Amino acid sequence: MSGKRILGIVLCFPVVFMLCALLPAPASAADKAEPNALVKIGDSVITEADLEQRIASFPDRVKQRYQGENGRRQLLEKLVELKIFSLEARAEKLDQDKDVKVRMEDAADSVLAQEYVQKKGLVDPQITEKEIEEYYEKNKAEFLRPALVKARQILIKAGPKVSAEEISAGEKKARKIVEELKAGGDFTALAKQYSDDERSRSRGGAMGYVTKNNIPSELWNVAWSLKEGTVSDPVKTEDGFHIIAVEEKQPERELSLQEAEKKIRSTLETLKKHSMMEQEKGHLMKKYAVEFLAPASMGASKSGGKELKKKFKIKTD
Repeated sequence: MSGKRILGIVLCFPVVFMLCALLPAPASAADKAEPNALVKIGDSVITEADLEQRIASFPDRVKQRYQGENGRRQLLEKLVELKIFSLEARAEKLDQDKDVKVRMEDAADSVLAQEYVQKKGLVDPQITEKEIEEYYEKNKAEFLRPALVKARQILIKAGPKVSAEEISAGEKKARKIVEELKAGGDFTALAKQYSDDERSRSRGGAMGYVTKNNIPSELWNVAWSLKEGTVSDPVKTEDGFHIIAVEEKQPERELSLQEAEKKIRSTLETLKKHSMMEQEKGHLMKKYAVEFLAPASMGASKSGGKELKKKFKIKTD
């Protein structure tokens, strides 16, 4: 098996490997009933129960990958690959390497820490409807949806580095296109034919919904002043001459609680998660007598250590 293939195995299944590595190893062949054995690896076997145990231990998003016969077969193959490479690594005493030991310890700590915060509910805080309503009432400025214009454009380029003659020619071309539009020309077709804007040209000049914050002020002022279904005269910007067609206008308005609920819930979950984690962290730092010694080799200062103690309310002598 090539080095690239081995690397692919490790990179594609980091969560699976970490969790599998920390679960009990398959028992010896003598301890397993043959009818339940799926794979024999030297003196050990992987049984149906081993496979079920691993699947049950995975987070839901990972667990879904291994439903059905194909998924289970894929997981079994990955377990075999993991096992044989780890066996060979031990045979070469890589598990005795100082750096490898540190990484193995970190992997174990990571899984245990994740299990702890899951058990304590620190990663999935409960948000009540009352909390959502209170946040909405106190922060209504966050839920003002700006005025919107659904528009199309035709751009005739005449940038800042072109000559006066080229600018004049660009304006003349743009005015001719406006005349075609006023005579009944189709804006979409003419945008595809004439527009120099590469992003919107293939879509018939469609810009989608724009606000005053994402288009030049010259264009916004003209677009907002137009009635729906009308077309502007050429508008000069640093890019050239724009012809704007307004399809729809929506004034600024306050989002309803229902419209804002999803965003508020996400915000509150983030805030509450951070608060709960900080509180639990402070509690555990006291419990395990954490002391930041701030050695010079870490580039930290004694004042930095004091600040951390203060943050987590750790008593000092």
